Amino acid sequence: MRMKYTSNTAAGTGDSARVAYTSACENSLNRALRLTNSAVIVPTTPASITITTVTDVCGNRVYRYTAPALTGTATGYQWSFVGPLGTSAVVDSGSLNSRIVRMKYTSNIAANRRMDSVRVAYTSTCGNSLNRALRLSNTALNNCPIAILPSLDLNTSKNDLSISKIEYKSLDVKLFPNPSTGAFYLKVNSVSAESIQVRIIDLSGRVVKSIKTNSSETSMIGSDLREGIYFFEVKQGSETRIVKAVKY
Repeated sequence: MRMKYTSNTAAGTGDSARVAYTSACENSLNRALRLTNSAVIVPTTPASITITTVTDVCGNRVYRYTAPALTGTATGYQWSFVGPLGTSAVVDSGSLNSRIVRMKYTSNIAANRRMDSVRVAYTSTCGNSLNRALRLSNTALNNCPIAILPSLDLNTSKNDLSISKIEYKSLDVKLFPNPSTGAFYLKVNSVSAESIQVRIIDLSGRVVKSIKTNSSETSMIGSDLREGIYFFEVKQGSETRIVKAVKY
């Protein structure tokens, strides 16, 4: 009989295999033998992460992240990026399973000291190691151009995801705090007295909430939103503004 074990731990004092003969009269006593399984070791945590700036200009912020070489029972890598800035990182080259990965950021904000980090773990057939985490080193980029978005098209790459505040003479939209851990406060100033329609759209293009507001009013909205990235579409008459928001 061949047995497969789902645990990687070593055999303990009480771990044994037992067998008895059976018959129509009665079974024999058990013959017992202690199991010989030795522990299979999960990889240790990677020792460090190296961050290298490739280019850091508006609209093209690329950083390279390097993990140490594989050690022990490790057979691969698993990268992850967390926090408001981390969620804007997309793979520029390499992969989240390679030793070196280049990431491009769609946001020009600075890394949040408490939340934004890069993490890497070793992987193996026995399990993954603990994560080695390092705070992202991105600094804020100021005076980057802001695109005017007449409409939201989630199926194209034309959207400028760095927008958190848009100012126009005819329709001024402010959303704060952004990022937020709770509710957002939306204030719209307009020269028109026409009512203002606000829709919150998730990354899949689904409208998750909609409200009406008026010029100069401050509306509290989004306290019940899950963590993620959203787009606030503010529309008055023929004018439309889009503001990206991060909830964490």
